[in-house]
Amino acid sequence: MSIVLVKCCLWSPHINSPSIRTTISLSAEASFAVLIEKSRRVYRSKMAAVFLAPEQPMRGLLLYYVYDVQEDTSFQTSCISCLLLPLPVELYLTLDAFSFQSAIFTAPCSLSSNFFSKQKSLTTVMSTKVAIVTGSNKGIGFAIVRSLCKQFQGDVYLTSRDVGRGQAAVESLASEGLKPLFHQLDINDLNSIKTAAAFFKQKYGGVDILINNAGIAFKVADTAPFGTQAEVTLMTNFFATKDMLTHFMPLIKAGGRVVNVSSFVGSRTLNQCSPELQQRFRSDDITEDELAVLMQRFVDTAKKGEHKQDGWPDTAYGVSKTGLTTLSMILARRLSKERPNDGILLNACCPGWVRTDMAGPKAPKSPDEGAVTPVYLALLPAGTAEPHGRFVSEKEVQPW
Repeated sequence: MSIVLVKCCLWSPHINSPSIRTTISLSAEASFAVLIEKSRRVYRSKMAAVFLAPEQPMRGLLLYYVYDVQEDTSFQTSCISCLLLPLPVELYLTLDAFSFQSAIFTAPCSLSSNFFSKQKSLTTVMSTKVAIVTGSNKGIGFAIVRSLCKQFQGDVYLTSRDVGRGQAAVESLASEGLKPLFHQLDINDLNSIKTAAAFFKQKYGGVDILINNAGIAFKVADTAPFGTQAEVTLMTNFFATKDMLTHFMPLIKAGGRVVNVSSFVGSRTLNQCSPELQQRFRSDDITEDELAVLMQRFVDTAKKGEHKQDGWPDTAYGVSKTGLTTLSMILARRLSKERPNDGILLNACCPGWVRTDMAGPKAPKSPDEGAVTPVYLALLPAGTAEPHGRFVSEKEVQPW
């Protein structure tokens, strides 16, 4: 028998007539270990591993997909088809990436007796690109979804805590001729995050664009104790967003984009912190764990009424955004270290002062105007190296 290694573009749905690169001859009892090793020698790239018993003989119609990340961060795919006994087979594909990604390909359950004598026509199920926007049933998030639906070549998911409001938002955009999809996602609910992550992993094999937009702010006139405001605000704007990143960063595909919607208020708040706090927030060696400790320290001292003595200003929203921007820089450095060749860009941004329920009606920008910078960062072209790990406003990198 022969194993035929075929190369074609990732976005092509068929491999009926691609150019044949090479042929690898194997015996009927050859194992996947042999297949992978021989393929490695022919197709010199970082290959995925098939999760099957290493020495199990190959059976059935097996499709083995290998993703090759080129230097320009574009994707191509190879398909190895192995024809033996007509048995149904499921293969799991993992990409050698930040953590673990998978996609499932199921072979046909039956083959005709003269299958081998017929011309083979194999259709591949290629992964559709996908973008996710949290907290997007209204305001800036809603405008981001609208803009992505017009510009992004893939599925765009509008997400919200409330299913009814989320579906109503999807219907509103549908009335404009757009086609967003909906998935329930409450970033304050860890189970909701895990459920969503599992869904996107199973359906798309990962995520191409993640925009963390969900956030809250107390009104200036709110009478809730400052300690309560600090706890509630940081729970959503920092800790819940951190949970999102913890569970979704392993799903970000090579060439992916992550955008954390922060605020210029975070930058201003940083300048109002004590010199000691400023030094830590701006340092290149601050860790995610240290940052989380600092954020919890603010909450604890605020609840005791001692935050000012500890070097913090009187703004829970500002501190939450200082933390989010700093977290973005930490994770960007981690990406550069752990996935240096994957071309992923992660940035924080300020949409500006936008007319929303949160910011009020006097703000100068419309939601669509506020969506410009987040969408700009989400759609940075393949091969772009910067900005990465930056704070961006009006599509320009800002000092931190």
